[in-house]
Amino acid sequence: MLVFNTEIDNYRFPLANWLVFFVTIAISFWAWNQPEVFWENLQRQTLWGPYYLVISTFLHADLAHLFWNMYFLLVFGNSIAGGLSPLHYLLLYLSCAIFADVISNIFLAEFGIGASGAVYGIMGFFLVAFWKVNLKLWIPPFPVLFPIPGIVFILFYVGIDVFSLWSPSLEEGEQKINHWAHLGGFLFGFSSGMCLKIKGRM
Repeated sequence: MLVFNTEIDNYRFPLANWLVFFVTIAISFWAWNQPEVFWENLQRQTLWGPYYLVISTFLHADLAHLFWNMYFLLVFGNSIAGGLSPLHYLLLYLSCAIFADVISNIFLAEFGIGASGAVYGIMGFFLVAFWKVNLKLWIPPFPVLFPIPGIVFILFYVGIDVFSLWSPSLEEGEQKINHWAHLGGFLFGFSSGMCLKIKGRM
């Protein structure tokens, strides 16, 4: 199942989002080719500090982890970056990532890796900015795209995270997906969007 964002014409070229995209890929591949550095960073995840809070966003466990995070980053991030200045978009993205890691540390006593917390933040911001927009859903093997409201798609994924918090696998320590980071990032992005909307800046 793949989703496409085809209804939004960007105000400007989403330079900042493409920058995040390529930097994340470059750092992830670099880390995989430097396993001693990669694992050292993973082992230091319990240390509290701005260094790991930022660098962890650009580290990924494997190619599938990287692919899906970057895929959803492009689906939702280009529309947001096309309406914000590059500096404001980067501040939003990194703030979502840091807040997601903080929430993860509060509830799981550890930091995660990957861009998913930041991407969920961008999805939360997207929900406020473009809540009326329809996405296009492709379900193999059907050769057509099915329209789906963006708000339904996003809240479906958020609902999965909320439900998964009480799944038996999480209680047994077998859950590898950091749902707390997802929800933390989403909350920060959604709140940021609402603040701008209330102030009439969106």
